[in-house]
Amino acid sequence: MEKRKRGCFKFNLRRRVSLKYALINLLVIAFLYHFKFPKGAQKSRSICLDNFLGCGKSSHRNIGLLLTKDDGIILETWFKENSRYFFALIVLDGSTNSDLARTMFSQCKSVYYFHESNFPNLNTYSDGELRELGHRLVTKIFGYDVWITMAHSDEFFVHSPLKVIEQAGKEGADFVKWRALHVLPHPSEYEYFLSHKDAPVTELFHHYYHYGPTKGSFLERRMFYSKPNLRWDHRQGSILPMNLRKETSIHPAYLHYKVHNLSLAAYTPDGIHRQHWNKVTDDSYENPTAKRGVGIRWKVQNLRDFFVYKFPNSSKYSHVSEYKDGKIEKYLDLGDAFKDMYECSK
Repeated sequence: MEKRKRGCFKFNLRRRVSLKYALINLLVIAFLYHFKFPKGAQKSRSICLDNFLGCGKSSHRNIGLLLTKDDGIILETWFKENSRYFFALIVLDGSTNSDLARTMFSQCKSVYYFHESNFPNLNTYSDGELRELGHRLVTKIFGYDVWITMAHSDEFFVHSPLKVIEQAGKEGADFVKWRALHVLPHPSEYEYFLSHKDAPVTELFHHYYHYGPTKGSFLERRMFYSKPNLRWDHRQGSILPMNLRKETSIHPAYLHYKVHNLSLAAYTPDGIHRQHWNKVTDDSYENPTAKRGVGIRWKVQNLRDFFVYKFPNSSKYSHVSEYKDGKIEKYLDLGDAFKDMYECSK
């Protein structure tokens, strides 16, 4: 009897020890999960694309804040070509028709994926509200004293954000306006498109529109230095915090591929994009009569209507130039000193 009791005692002891170690293992896993994937971040089984985050030669941390919504395959092109300019990437996804962004970024090192549905307190779904949310997410993960670059999947840098940040530091500036060079399909590219529809948009279209040598181009706020006590305006069209102090003296450029999905189903007959910024509430527009939504705003009834010689319905965009061999018009260009001259390796 005594032997049996001792044997029973040993069995119970072993079982208690096993349970103890199992509990410790679960706590460790929970701890690692909590700190690796902040609340709201979602991970699933997939393989990341070529990832050059953190490759850029810079002592500054530049965090990309990518807002995306049902953007399609251009996401892959954007990530491959632009990831080198960021230390890390925060993805805020509003997709309702596609799981591409979630799947694509789920196993990417230094990418933190969030979906709008994780945040039930969103009200206006405006520029200002979503970007303030992104700013909070960056701060939660990386703290302050980092640069944040607002990113969209249809914008490709001509100049290096990292080199622009270095210049901003020399000037004591805390935000940057970029030249948005709007790329539209040109009639001379129509036949090539028909036989290469699956090619990256950066290979298909090379003609960009701007104001010309006197006025230059449209300028858009795209980068800022993150620090405490920045305030945001939730109205549509608010891109950066309101109380930034000093703009850089330089204006780098990016190519904005306004038409990358040449599908009639993606637009209304009047050229308004059916998916992008379609949840923005009316009261978030500063001007009650302002145009709603985004898009190309000219009528598209067949494929050829996307290909234009001039920018329709706009007298400001009077000039069209061809982006060739990495060159833009000299009066829009900061020069090679602000371009990416290094190679990233896998």
